[in-house]
Parts: sequence; C-alpha cells; structure tokens
Amino acid sequence: MKKISNKFDKFWLNESNLISWKISPKKSLRLKKDNYFSWFEDGKYNITYNCIERNIKKNGNKTALIFVSKDQVVQKISYIELKNAVDNFCYFLKKKKINKIKTVLIHSSASLEASVAMLALAKLGIFFSVIFEELEVEAIKLRFKILKPDLIITKSADNIIKKKFKFTKIHKSKILKFSNNSKIKEVIAYKLNFNHNRDYPYSNFQGNKKIFCLFTSGSTGVPKGIVHNSAGYFLYAMLTCKHKFGMNNKSIILCASDAGWINGHTYSLFGPLGLGASSIILESPTLSLHKKIF
Repeated sequence: MKKISNKFDKFWLNESNLISWKISPKKSLRLKKDNYFSWFEDGKYNITYNCIERNIKKNGNKTALIFVSKDQVVQKISYIELKNAVDNFCYFLKKKKINKIKTVLIHSSASLEASVAMLALAKLGIFFSVIFEELEVEAIKLRFKILKPDLIITKSADNIIKKKFKFTKIHKSKILKFSNNSKIKEVIAYKLNFNHNRDYPYSNFQGNKKIFCLFTSGSTGVPKGIVHNSAGYFLYAMLTCKHKFGMNNKSIILCASDAGWINGHTYSLFGPLGLGASSIILESPTLSLHKKIF
C-alpha cells in the first residue's frame, strides 16, 4: 500500500483551514485496511457550528435560506433565525431521549423542516439519511430494512403519511418515532420555531465521524447506501462551491434539488452555508418564479 506523500498531506491540511476546528488535524488522509480511506480523523470540529454559528459572528442578520413554497410564498430565514430553529429542534429531540437515537431517516421534499432537521442532527452527531418524499411504499420499506432507523422525520401531508406508513391515527405528524424493528411506536407533532432563542451546546466530533448515508436510486437492483464522513465531505462541499461555482459569502445560490439527492445536501445546504452564502430552496423543482425574491 502506498504511503501518503508529504506534499499531498501539506496541500490538504492547508485547504482544511476553510474549516473552523476545535482541534486541528495533523494528518489529512489515512489509508486503512481493505482500501478504506479516512480524512482528518485526528481533528475535531462541529459541522453545524461551521454552517451557522461562525457566520453569526460576522453577520447574524444575513439571509441564510430563502424558501419558496409551491404557491410561491417566499420566506427568508437569517442565520440567527436558523440557529434558533436548529437549537429548538435539538432541545425537542433531547426531550425524546436522543441518547437512544442512533440513526434517523428524513422523509421530505425540499423544505425548511428537512434543512433544520439535517443541521440539528449533524450538530448532535446523529447519523441520518434523507429519502425522496415521492418514493413508492415498497421503496421506502426497503430503505427502512437496510438503514434500520430509530426515528423518521417527515413533512408529508396526513393523507400521504396514512397511505405510505399505514397509520390508524394521525395528529398533523412531523416526527414519527420507530422502535428497532421499524414498527411505529409513537406519533409526535412538532412545529419549527425561528424566534425562541435557547442556545443548545454543540459537541466536537472526530473529522472522520459518519454524518449521513444517501441511497442510490435502486433502479438497477437493491439500493446502495453510500456513507459520507463529516470533515472530508464538508471540505469537498465548500471547495467545489468555491472553485467550481465561484461562490463566496456574498453569493446567492439556487440548486433546485431535493435533499433526497446529493446536490440537495452539498449545493443547497452544507456547501453554501459553510461559505456564509445564501441558498434558495424550492419546495417544487418545477416552480417558475414570477416574482423577485432577492
């Protein structure tokens, strides 16, 4: 097995300065057994801190997310408001004994709820996977079987939830809790709160900690769950935004991708927020924008 050259190591450690570290890594890439690669494993940081808190220090009132609903209602969320929503969501999960939650499945279209959930789970260090809201029942069941989630988060309308998850009782469901065998245990209502400011302490995790899994389409067989580790993925997201798209903290980006696809993670959320930019989220990717939203 080839060793990592000092020149290679120096280059990536220098690039990693885009990340605000609690403990800076001394090594970029480590080659493990069975061709396993581990990035920045000796560094510690929090990805959500990098996406939100450090931008608040510069300009908390700056717009972080611009959400355009299906009926073209525009909602602008500042970095401070986004922090409030994420921290409130963390406290909500804490009440639900998050220490017992190891894996979460997010079932949602492009939405503020999905964005807040992804950032909150990343802040807490909870492994998650987002699936496309319009998947058929059998496709969803198959992903349940592979992922074995402790919790599912959804924004689907009640009639769709009833059809896909076979509930007998629904209470405007936002959060659905599963037992380990993926049978419904509890139905919980939750509403995002962008105003109530309660700081939720963030923990720092190793750079190679698993952050999320994204499934392939399954069109050619059983869907494959591709696991992304935190710091290597996050640096890649910021670097491609910066160098491929010329993005900076003054940019406003529109990536019309659902978070069920990798672009909806990288170029709608983590990449833009990591650079302090503003990201437009379209609830429906087929929206034709007839009004000025900037």
